[in-house]
Amino acid sequence: MVITIDPGRLENMEQELSNLLNREIDLFTKRAVEQSHNWLRWEEILGTAEVVYGTR
Repeated sequence: MVITIDPGRLENMEQELSNLLNREIDLFTKRAVEQSHNWLRWEEILGTAEVVYGTR
């Protein structure tokens, strides 16, 4: 799932989601994925991303 958010808020959101779901969560920006040197990770994340909520 890809969520658009201010990168400065990722740390707090990561902790809140981790507590809520009782599992480790890693959040990162789309730009970070696009700039990754790991093309397999890049392809998998961006190739399976879905918009679950968006403004029109």
